Amino acid sequence: MDEENRNFTLHWEFDQHSNYTENDLTRTEKAFKYKSFIELKTTPYWSRFATYGGGGYVANLGITKGQASSLLSDLQENDWFDHYTRAIFVEFTVYNPNINMFAYVSYVLESPAIGAVLTSAKVTSFQLFTPLSGMTLFVVACQIMYMMLITYFMIREILKLRRLRNEYWKDPWNYIEVIVICLSWTTLAIYLTREAVGRHVLDTLMRNKGL
Repeated sequence: MDEENRNFTLHWEFDQHSNYTENDLTRTEKAFKYKSFIELKTTPYWSRFATYGGGGYVANLGITKGQASSLLSDLQENDWFDHYTRAIFVEFTVYNPNINMFAYVSYVLESPAIGAVLTSAKVTSFQLFTPLSGMTLFVVACQIMYMMLITYFMIREILKLRRLRNEYWKDPWNYIEVIVICLSWTTLAIYLTREAVGRHVLDTLMRNKGL
């Protein structure tokens, strides 16, 4: 499916100008400007009828019901939804601090050539970061002790390798030791990356007022 990737003004009039910044545009006007999948930090989406490249025209609904209602009214008045629209993605994330869980919600409305509007929904729950409170402190302490043990075993295996050299690889148990050490450090790297990304996302959400 061919996807439009040009910039437009209201009512899908072709935009002849390019010497503007995001701050010069209203939220409604921004919805008519194309965003690539790199700018949106998305990935392609495969549905039952088509494959969508990840880019498109994005409308920021804001963080309140009033902001969303106002923007939707403006979009309807300016024909943002028209007969050329093949899919609309409604995406948002909610957070429950009581259980420290995020939920990513994605609704997809597709309008294929058959003329009907087909819908699908996906809800993904996940824990993005670990708060340092209560039982979590005990869990973190256990994780630190585990990594200290892994460090000890890694040093021991290195010394053993230096002593035995080629003979070291003749013992199958040494392969298991190496695999356990590598997987442990990989898990630590993934854990730290998740924590960093989680903090970054929360900071971004705190700065975003939805305007």
